[in-house]
Amino acid sequence: MKFSTWMTGIPLFWFMASGILFGANLYETRIYEPVVLQGSQIDGSIGMPVDALYVFAYKNGDWEMIPFQIDERARLSDPDLTKEETDRWRHFYMIANTNPDYVRSDPDPAFDKDDELTFMVRDCGDKAPDDAWIDNEEAKIHDRIDLKIENAEGDVAYAYIFQSGTLSMPGEVANRYGMQFDPVTHTVQSSVYSIWMNQDDGLITDLLFKPGFGTGQDIFDAQKFRMNGYIQYGNLPLEFGPERNDAPSATEVILYMHENSKYLSYTENPVVRVVREVRYAIGSNQGKYGDEGTEFYVKTKFYPYSGSFEGGAVLDPDSIKAALGDDAVDVDIRVDYLRQSWDFNSNATGMQFFNHNNSGIMVDGIPDNIDLTVDDPAEGMPLQSWSLVTGDQGSLFTLFSFQKSTWDEISLYYWDDKNGYQMDEDLLNADDSGYEFGSYGDNGLRFVNTRDESKAVNLDFSFTAFLLASNQTRQMAETLVQWVNDTLNVTDSMMETAVAYPHHDQPAAFGLTQNYPNPFNTVTRIQFNLHRKNQVQITVHDLAGKQVAHLMDTTLPAGSHHILFDASDLSSGVYIVCLKTPDRLDQRKLILLK
Repeated sequence: MKFSTWMTGIPLFWFMASGILFGANLYETRIYEPVVLQGSQIDGSIGMPVDALYVFAYKNGDWEMIPFQIDERARLSDPDLTKEETDRWRHFYMIANTNPDYVRSDPDPAFDKDDELTFMVRDCGDKAPDDAWIDNEEAKIHDRIDLKIENAEGDVAYAYIFQSGTLSMPGEVANRYGMQFDPVTHTVQSSVYSIWMNQDDGLITDLLFKPGFGTGQDIFDAQKFRMNGYIQYGNLPLEFGPERNDAPSATEVILYMHENSKYLSYTENPVVRVVREVRYAIGSNQGKYGDEGTEFYVKTKFYPYSGSFEGGAVLDPDSIKAALGDDAVDVDIRVDYLRQSWDFNSNATGMQFFNHNNSGIMVDGIPDNIDLTVDDPAEGMPLQSWSLVTGDQGSLFTLFSFQKSTWDEISLYYWDDKNGYQMDEDLLNADDSGYEFGSYGDNGLRFVNTRDESKAVNLDFSFTAFLLASNQTRQMAETLVQWVNDTLNVTDSMMETAVAYPHHDQPAAFGLTQNYPNPFNTVTRIQFNLHRKNQVQITVHDLAGKQVAHLMDTTLPAGSHHILFDASDLSSGVYIVCLKTPDRLDQRKLILLK
């Protein structure tokens, strides 16, 4: 996850008392968070057709379709990739790509355990009666899946999945959050914000909060990575910065994550989420390091009020040698200094900076005396560092969470100086002007290695960000930290039509109905009827009669039932499913296509 009523212009204090968000329902408190569920978390939906699933909320005694999105994913199977690469990056989104050669399609249009369902907590509703169904005849003949969303304090909200081929999402629902992505300009936006990303390195270069949430001004200079050090591969050195000394190098240079122009995948018609995935190779403004064997994937996910950055790499000598297939060549790595920061421009003047150890530092282009300490975490816990920059212009909250074991020193980076130069014992005359001259509340984290030795360096800086309305508070930032750490728990249950609609006759016939989908790719739904309560055994066999799966051996009441069959361990082919009771037997063919 790390991540309806539209509430444009409603002030946050309506939902705050003594600095703590409260409300009668979860959908009235955690209003900025998405719910992201894989099919493996919603057992009842496995095997249902993706284009016939819809999510509803039950509010004030009535049903309301809510904005939702299903992103199909597939397990990677590519003979050009090593086993290690396949294991690490085994899931790919079935979304648009700038290079048709990389477009992947899901041969099985059913919702499977790898697919993802996304919707917003704020759009959820109350618990619906067991016999309540939406006003759609086809939905009434299918099961209803109840999703209960709950936080650690026991606050709850509910959402419901219905299946019907005669439904569609109205435009006012699909466009509620104004989610868009332009693959030409690399612009993502919602009704809250617009963000532009650099096409060379994929990092954010411009950010504005739209009227109603901010002033509509671009307050951003650039999201930056800076570093110095070097990588030595045999006789081929790649230096990041000037010649090294025994102490950390004196100046910093840009760290580029060179984007592979052949690969950019993105969500084409987003409703509640834009997924942007690229391939990168480590490099600097002095050159690129890496090829197809050393590239890594980075996923950026944007939601109506938040976003996340996932991915990165660990520069490890042994892993690099293995990726390049040449164990005989020595690889030496040293990174003395690295900085990740969010840099703001002069339009951010008048905003305030908050973090764990500082409150209300005014952004004005005049140097400040602030606490640069980053608190050490408890034993075994990740280091977390949050910041909030807020004002009339809008509010940007970020939270980094990572293991600090590979770095000797970590401190806050903060620079507010319109002259754009920083002077300290490690950084002398380092031009920090970025794309626009001057620094205004630039902030992030500073990492230092003091030992003169080659070692693995962690460059995985995943983070969560929230983009909210103007003039937020320190209490709100601390609440967001709590939200990120208090992962929402989702449980599902299924109301079967035979229970919800007792006027439907119990099936008079015994036997299997055709599984769906068929043919299927990995998982299929096996449905069957019992004319009376009985002991039931369900098995699957190959055409030679050998049993390959034992799915059920239990007593069930009369009525309609189903069970899911996961054939991910089997090869493509024709199989036979057998339904057996003490006095009857039925069987059907299943076609598995991978």
